[in-house]
Amino acid sequence: MPNEIPTVGSPAPNSSGEPHRSGSGPVVPMIIGAVIFATGCGGGLVAGWFAGVANQITGSISGAFGPFDADLQVDAPNTATVREPFEIEVTITDTSGSSRTISTIDFNGDIADAVSITAVSPAQSGLSSSPGWAEYNFYEPLDAYATQTFVFTVSANQPGTFTGSIDVYMEDFQSDSRPITISVSAESED
Repeated sequence: MPNEIPTVGSPAPNSSGEPHRSGSGPVVPMIIGAVIFATGCGGGLVAGWFAGVANQITGSISGAFGPFDADLQVDAPNTATVREPFEIEVTITDTSGSSRTISTIDFNGDIADAVSITAVSPAQSGLSSSPGWAEYNFYEPLDAYATQTFVFTVSANQPGTFTGSIDVYMEDFQSDSRPITISVSAESED
């Protein structure tokens, strides 16, 4: 009776035509094989995922600290007098050959707390600050090889020597920084 069709509930025959013992059909080894394969591939997928994430993080970090592709100049006086206005000029010239956007200009260090910025040209679109830091948002377009100058009208709040940096960030998080030190004397007595 080799051409007999098995009835429902009877075990399927193995390759030699004999019925499989109960629970030993091809499904169990297939499931075990699939689990082993998935675990092996899953491990590979997890490792690949971590490698991809690490690559993205590294790419972001190197983008943040990558070439600024612009010339940054900061012109500020070395000395000032309390409550007498002076100007700090920040000039950015694109050297990348591509149109870009100047996102923010930040004042960092004790200079950020020692001065009051009374006017900015061109006008900023927003301001964020905390002790030792002030960020002016611009989102100002910068054409390829073009130059943009930002003029901050500043007044010192107190006498002393104040240091820090002025940092410029592009839309792609590339940045450059220049140190700044201003010695502020007390108000003149007239």
